[in-house]
Amino acid sequence: MEHRDLIIIGADPAGLSAGIYADYYGLRSIIFEENIPGGLAVEIPLLEDYPGFHEGISGRGLRYGMGRGLGRGPRDGRGAGRGGGGRKG
Repeated sequence: MEHRDLIIIGADPAGLSAGIYADYYGLRSIIFEENIPGGLAVEIPLLEDYPGFHEGISGRGLRYGMGRGLGRGPRDGRGAGRGGGGRKG
């Protein structure tokens, strides 16, 4: 059995954010999602006032952007830990 530091249940924006930060800090994580990554947010044509997107963003665009942030590993330049925001869906 593969060891993980963090198990995230749900790949909605909060779960994807948790996966991104887990990667950032070098934690080996896995995300479980029953349906589609992004949750119900992917159905929304325009998310207004979402942090970091003052002009708004589509739910699908948010999911795509957050998904690209997963699996990048630690960003502190030291290489401490091993990121791995693995997704299972």
